[in-house]
Amino acid sequence: MVEFNTNQVTSEMQGLDVSGILMWTIYREKDGPMKAYKNLGNDLCEDSPNSANEKLVTMSNAIVRNCIANSTIDKILKNRRVIVDAIRKEMSEVVKGWGVWIESIEITEVKIMSATLFKDLQNKFRERTNQAAQMDTLTITNEIESEKLKAKVVMNQKTVESNTQQQNYKISKELEIKEEKSKINEGEKKIELDIFNLTKKTEFTNNNV
Repeated sequence: MVEFNTNQVTSEMQGLDVSGILMWTIYREKDGPMKAYKNLGNDLCEDSPNSANEKLVTMSNAIVRNCIANSTIDKILKNRRVIVDAIRKEMSEVVKGWGVWIESIEITEVKIMSATLFKDLQNKFRERTNQAAQMDTLTITNEIESEKLKAKVVMNQKTVESNTQQQNYKISKELEIKEEKSKINEGEKKIELDIFNLTKKTEFTNNNV
């Protein structure tokens, strides 16, 4: 494992400090071990192969500086993978020729060198976060009010329908009562007429006797 660290100004002329870790081993395929011995020599026998590590650090730092110089703070901060991909792409074939294999690359830290700029970016981030939170709250509030309004409309419709049904039922019953009363009146009148006719008939019969 080797650690690297370098700094460079971005395309916006703002300084970035980048730290990372590179894991490497001997390239075991084909003549990889022989190439490693030829290029790195007895350094490989040491617990810490300083010469090999220094070469890898130098190359990593050069690639990182080039990557930063051609990018922006926002892009580097949001996507560290850009640096990782650049190191792997530019180093893999070269170090394979040394008999070295890149196991993994990790960017551990990206720091903005200007304290003022870092503070400004933090403030902008907080402002964007607050605005997003406010928009989310407003959206949720509007959705809740919309649902309340829909529920109120549905309730009003049901109330109107219920009142209409009750009114129609009341009118229907009143008509039925009127019809029944009318039938009763007609029956009473018929009975009175029958009694009257019967009385007349009786009186006529008696008079003739």
